[in-house]
Amino acid sequence: MKKILKWVAIVFGGLVGLVVALLFVIVLISSSKMNQDFSDVRVVPINIPTDQASIDYGEHIFQSYGLCAECHTDNAGGDNMGDDPIFGRLIASNLTAGKGGVGQTFQDIDYLRAIRHGLGPDNKPLIIMPSQHFTKLSDRDVSTLIAYIKSVPPVDNELPKTKLGPLGRVIAMMA
Repeated sequence: MKKILKWVAIVFGGLVGLVVALLFVIVLISSSKMNQDFSDVRVVPINIPTDQASIDYGEHIFQSYGLCAECHTDNAGGDNMGDDPIFGRLIASNLTAGKGGVGQTFQDIDYLRAIRHGLGPDNKPLIIMPSQHFTKLSDRDVSTLIAYIKSVPPVDNELPKTKLGPLGRVIAMMA
């Protein structure tokens, strides 16, 4: 009986060690990927219109094609899209110039970098920005989208930072 318990303990200890090693590798690889610097990505500036017709068309893109409102809310004030220990805390940024919003610091090129390339002003990946869905948008569509975002009234909404859990890190690692 002691031999069986000894082997069960050895197997169990080995499995626990394997899980710990796997989690360590996942954290290491996902952290490396999330902190990767993409300074070599060339962001080509586009002209952002200011006329009301363009802003209205940008609102249409925001609400429909881009599905931006699904994450950032109808008023672009951002949202906590989920917070659980497995996936993590997923935050869609406040895009406005209100308290806690990126609109206080973002320039046109920063919005463009985020939309077209999924990168923040620091040239690091935005964790959950689905920029691959925006690659087919024309310069006109993206410019009017940015014009609309810049025209949205400020929303005071300070949000915590995104923090990925184990499964969120696995997904980020694979993306």
